[in-house]
Amino acid sequence: MHARRTGSLNSSKATLKGRSLQKNLPSMRWEGMQRKCAWSSLHSYGGSDFGLLPPRVNYEYGSGVEELLFLPPFKFLADVTPGLIKVALRPPVCVDSVAAACAKAALDDSGADLLVLDGTDAINGYSGQPASTGLTDALEWSKEQAIKFYDWAKVEVPKAIDTVQSKIDESKK
Repeated sequence: MHARRTGSLNSSKATLKGRSLQKNLPSMRWEGMQRKCAWSSLHSYGGSDFGLLPPRVNYEYGSGVEELLFLPPFKFLADVTPGLIKVALRPPVCVDSVAAACAKAALDDSGADLLVLDGTDAINGYSGQPASTGLTDALEWSKEQAIKFYDWAKVEVPKAIDTVQSKIDESKK
């Protein structure tokens, strides 16, 4: 099996100039295979590191942002706002989901000429990627840490108060 990537990542320019998104999709195409796949997502995340060039956020952070931007208020805002704000409010897609969708499309023998996956929902749905839980995980971790702190404070704060009170009592003598 021979794979070759073609296409360019210029969807943000196409969106801003009002061109047809279909014409300017970033794409992953396998020449000589029965199926070709074009995917469109302006933001992606994955791996374990943050990077500036190219811009990349790690899996945990990106998963949280994806889950947040799928919440109804953000989806509504993304639909009604113009230009760059609309682009910024679209949820990112995990690179693992893109890879799984492209691999599935390459191996699919349904006979369709070109599969177009436009946006995170379509890519995740086709690849079978479960819903992101980064935000939920972060909130759960925060809750656990708050409970641990409360349990620690229940024991340690009275000790500290007793110690300070005993020092005050000693100084009065």
